[in-house]
Amino acid sequence: MPNNIKLKRVVFTTRRALEFFTEKELSMQLGHGRLFWWIALLKELVDNSLDACEIANVTPRINVEVKDDYFSVSDNGNRLPAFVIKKSLDYKIRVSDKAYYVSPTRGQLGNALKCVYAAPFVDNGVTGVVTIETSNRKYVIEVKLNRITQSPDIELSQTKHPGPKGVKITVFTPKSATLLQPLQNDEIYNLASDYITTAEELMAAYFLFNPHAVFSLNGKTWGTPDKKWTKWQPNNPTSAHWYNAETLRSLIAALISSGSDKSVREFVSEFRGLAGTKKQKVVTGNLCGVKLSQLVKDQDVDKAKVEQLLKAMQENSPIVAPRALGAIGKEHLMEGLKQLYSVSPESVHYKKVQDVDEKTGLPEVVEVVFGVFDEKHESNTRKVITGLNWSPTIGIPSNEIQHMLGDMRINRDDPVCVAIHIATPRLELAGHGKGEIADV
Repeated sequence: MPNNIKLKRVVFTTRRALEFFTEKELSMQLGHGRLFWWIALLKELVDNSLDACEIANVTPRINVEVKDDYFSVSDNGNRLPAFVIKKSLDYKIRVSDKAYYVSPTRGQLGNALKCVYAAPFVDNGVTGVVTIETSNRKYVIEVKLNRITQSPDIELSQTKHPGPKGVKITVFTPKSATLLQPLQNDEIYNLASDYITTAEELMAAYFLFNPHAVFSLNGKTWGTPDKKWTKWQPNNPTSAHWYNAETLRSLIAALISSGSDKSVREFVSEFRGLAGTKKQKVVTGNLCGVKLSQLVKDQDVDKAKVEQLLKAMQENSPIVAPRALGAIGKEHLMEGLKQLYSVSPESVHYKKVQDVDEKTGLPEVVEVVFGVFDEKHESNTRKVITGLNWSPTIGIPSNEIQHMLGDMRINRDDPVCVAIHIATPRLELAGHGKGEIADV
């Protein structure tokens, strides 16, 4: 063969939509490796159901079914609009009503349904099927991958169907049965006590962090709703004090991009403590009557004007006290630990810290409950359950919490159970998924 022949490389273009349909990218989106895909997807669906119920102002009743070839989540919250389902099939965009708002909510990234659609296909390499039942309609989403066009082929069909009051989403996969069994894998064997690996563990953790809700799994039920308990709701007005100039610019830009070109005064009115017309007039000043799109300068939102607006918004609205976020409460957490995790009642201790974070300036509520396993379970090793904004995490979400456990001299072999919950308006996520928070 002549040695003067050279490879002429072709410059390839890969569409971003394809990235969702690879193991690497899907793991990045979910914040967990393949072993934890199904438990992470189940968590995402329960988060969405809880938020829908809270926005509808009803007692959340979340029903989970896990069978050999599918798992499903249904709720009694708001129905899922058809346009949201259709938009969620577009992998070039994210669909979220929380992504740019700074508020203590369970999810902000807008990638849950996209991951739900992609995972069954990526797992088997042939096809993936997901159904959504809502508004007396049944939507069937079938996903196949067209490697020539480098984009997913997604077929959406719908029929009339007497569905649930809210939404029911079913994911078809032969791996669903793994949700009923603890993971048996050498890679996580020594870490298993710090991870949630089964649907039952996940439901128990949701109950621990949500006193107002009822959860069921294949007929087993957790929770007697505490109707007096309150927390910050997903539809509560957000606070100007939780933003900086960049996050407020991003919110304004997103509103303009989505076609919501409201007036600056209307925009201001949606923030906590700024609903009054007199305050709106003071805050907007020379921007009164101006549309958000008129803040654009050189294809970006004018930073100086946003800084001026934010300063006025903060000066004319009250700072939100940490207690307004809502604490789960000593009684519920202590009783939950005793009921769920076989700890000795006299060993249970609780501590709550409500403060403003020195680094971020944001309010936060941190609750910790601790107990020692009873005599029947004294051979158990350490169990750690963590939650962020009323949503359990699959594993310990930050090195900071790991260091805190070390400082408390709680070792992996100790027969103790610890539950930690953090509520705060903004979680600095370490990646696309919600499994880890950044240590700042």
